[in-house]
Amino acid sequence: MHLTEYNNHAVLEPVSVEQFAQFRDLFKLEYVTFRRFRGRTERTLKTFYYCFYNPKIFSMSFPIGAIQKVEQFMIDKRIEYKYRIHAASGCGKCIYHLPADIISNKYSFQEDAVAQVSQHRRGIFLHPTGSGKTTTMAKIIAKLQRPTLVVVPNLTLFTQTHDVFSKYFAPEPIGKLGDSVWNLERINIATQQTLWSIYEDSKFQTLRNMIDVLIIDECHHVNSQKGGQELGNSWFWVAAKIPAYFRYGMTATLGDKNSAELLKAVTGEVIHEIDVDTLVKRGVLTQARIEMHRILVHNSSYDWHEAFEALLNSTTRNQQIANLATFHCNQNKRVLIITNRIEKHGKILHQLIPNSVFVDGSASSEDRKDAIEDFKQNNHVLIGTIFGEGVDIPCVDVVIIANGGKSQKSVIQRLGRGLRTFAGKNEVLIIDFYDSDGALLERHSKQRYHTYKELFPNQVEVT
Repeated sequence: MHLTEYNNHAVLEPVSVEQFAQFRDLFKLEYVTFRRFRGRTERTLKTFYYCFYNPKIFSMSFPIGAIQKVEQFMIDKRIEYKYRIHAASGCGKCIYHLPADIISNKYSFQEDAVAQVSQHRRGIFLHPTGSGKTTTMAKIIAKLQRPTLVVVPNLTLFTQTHDVFSKYFAPEPIGKLGDSVWNLERINIATQQTLWSIYEDSKFQTLRNMIDVLIIDECHHVNSQKGGQELGNSWFWVAAKIPAYFRYGMTATLGDKNSAELLKAVTGEVIHEIDVDTLVKRGVLTQARIEMHRILVHNSSYDWHEAFEALLNSTTRNQQIANLATFHCNQNKRVLIITNRIEKHGKILHQLIPNSVFVDGSASSEDRKDAIEDFKQNNHVLIGTIFGEGVDIPCVDVVIIANGGKSQKSVIQRLGRGLRTFAGKNEVLIIDFYDSDGALLERHSKQRYHTYKELFPNQVEVT
């Protein structure tokens, strides 16, 4: 057999139909899906395989990040093979310079992380939210000195990253691919939505041909599986199609087993990791104190849509959120409320809280930027559906997580909104709710509680 490595995929050949049946299980993903039908919830098990077999030429191909486990399988099974490398860096070297003052002893872990790119041309950097991933990305780009594409999940992070890179790499122009702008340079920032919208377009082909380094910020999005109906989501397919020689992901969490496997398929294994506790001790992150307030929510359903409606419509719960926000605001604290529903939650809370500011996904990049700057200058309450991840607001004193849920990824991202350090800030208060309904909401509350306890074992209180 021959195992051939390309930039974004690998090919194993010849592989008989019988042999493929053995290899295929290495790429097996199983998902449990639910749907409401005639008043009851139906459960279905679906199976997907993220490898591709061509029986006409007896060839199996798969994403490049899975090559290590294929090799290990063949070694374990004593299958003889020859390794061939057809991967290549197709673009010429560039010259980028970074200012010397972005290197500090407190952030020396970033230098350790960047050193990994000399040994690994692909991999994941598992760094907590607030650890300076934007600066780490800039250092990786400066280390590799090649044409680069950085993919981000939203307009706020798009603008934020572009501003930071423009400062770091000046006078090097930074390309913008998003927010109705298509301006290609040697270093480019793109929103995932923009790349997916041109996935079949010649623009995307042009971009693919000129990129040597792919960095996916908040790369845990890659692993999202689209509602149990098909393999992967747009993040997975965009990442899989870009043939960058160097491929890296930046995230604070890998997610569940299936999610982590899909993510690693397009970015490789974890090559550098540092935890929250270490960064708190180094003074990179702020200590967190978590309060979970018990509250009765009238719900008996285990269907997520019905339970979530009950949570959003709970007058008692919404008033408690408003009371807590107003109390801390009156203590001269900057309060950030995170929700993910505009009409049914964000606007209701905005009406309940005097002098609050509400920002949703319809706001322009400039309006978002202005809202954040105003929040930094004035002590008030900022409510948003766009602040769940990636947004840099270090001055926030209190984060109120208003929208429940169970996802460990979401909990970690929301926590990160308050962990950044700021002058005069000794700790951040995270307020969540232990929704007592004897059903699904209570189960989700328990899962969030356990996530908090894993991160801050001695700083979680249920009141």
